[in-house]
Amino acid sequence: MPLLVLLLRDVPFIWGVAVFAALPVLYLAVQRALKHIEIEHLEKRAVFITGCDTGFGNLLALKCARRGMPVFAGCLTKQGAEDLLGATASLPGKVETILLDVASDKSVAAAAKYLEIATEKYGVTQALKHLVKKTRGRIVTISSASGRLGFIGMGPYTVSKHAVSGYCEVIRQELKYFGVSVHILEPGVFKTPMAAECNVKARLDSLWEKVPSSTKEEYGECFFQKCRGQLAKGIGMFADPRVDVVVDAYFHALTARFPNLRYQLGLDCQFM
Repeated sequence: MPLLVLLLRDVPFIWGVAVFAALPVLYLAVQRALKHIEIEHLEKRAVFITGCDTGFGNLLALKCARRGMPVFAGCLTKQGAEDLLGATASLPGKVETILLDVASDKSVAAAAKYLEIATEKYGVTQALKHLVKKTRGRIVTISSASGRLGFIGMGPYTVSKHAVSGYCEVIRQELKYFGVSVHILEPGVFKTPMAAECNVKARLDSLWEKVPSSTKEEYGECFFQKCRGQLAKGIGMFADPRVDVVVDAYFHALTARFPNLRYQLGLDCQFM
């Protein structure tokens, strides 16, 4: 009998421990369920995507078009624009290409003017803040794991990604008063054209050519060639072939009812 009394007195404690242990599981289950809820009427949610010639931008444009979303695709080259139109001709979402050089103020201004007219019947959910304010949309930007950690030989790239992340943090606070949300993707190394060994070496060669002769003498050709080979080989070795991971995260940030503020993507950046 004393043992039975003792066990009965412990019941509330046991239930408390059980509930406390179940809370993390319940939290994760709710989080997972919420992630699968999308905003309604994607066919009326236009999206403007830059860099659609190749890589993540191209794949995202295809995914959005497959889901019936109107897509305004910024392409650097006519060939890239033509290839994308051909690839999306039979898809339910209408795709319009815009020749766009994001490094040219004139080109960006022309694209902005075109979009302001073309998107009057849609909401706009990527780029061009004044249009996003008007529709209480979203801005989704790809930064990089290099925005958190720098590597030898990648100084300018690392600086630019730190700048992208910092800028997005600022406009997230500025635009929240207009009902606009800002989301950042931080992928590690993935197998895109940018990560191809030949392209990595070509970019490094271009940088080396611009280096002052005094710096070249200080480091030496041997040092450059060694770093060039190791960096290109390392990127190729660790590049993740699952580019769909990034594209799916980008699409989730655009269409989910409860998107993440940041997406750290790839095994190489999970613990940064």
